[in-house]
Amino acid sequence: MEDLRNEVTDFGWALKQMKKGLEVKRVQFRDTCYVRLQTPDENSLNTKPYLQMVKRVGDKIERFPVDLSCESLLADDWLINEQEL
Repeated sequence: MEDLRNEVTDFGWALKQMKKGLEVKRVQFRDTCYVRLQTPDENSLNTKPYLQMVKRVGDKIERFPVDLSCESLLADDWLINEQEL
């Protein structure tokens, strides 16, 4: 299997990694949050896959749908998230 831990690249690549089940983040995010593809199941209110941000806020972990900015979509600093929040 290809080692992707230190690869930094664009959002198209990041989206492909999320479709494989991996979590991604931007270098700019530091270690405060990451993005993943959330796929609804039979118990979900949502019916289509969406991007979910997972973010540490103080002692809590928050999860919410994210609408990435143009800056993030065009950035070239996406990488695989390997760190627990």
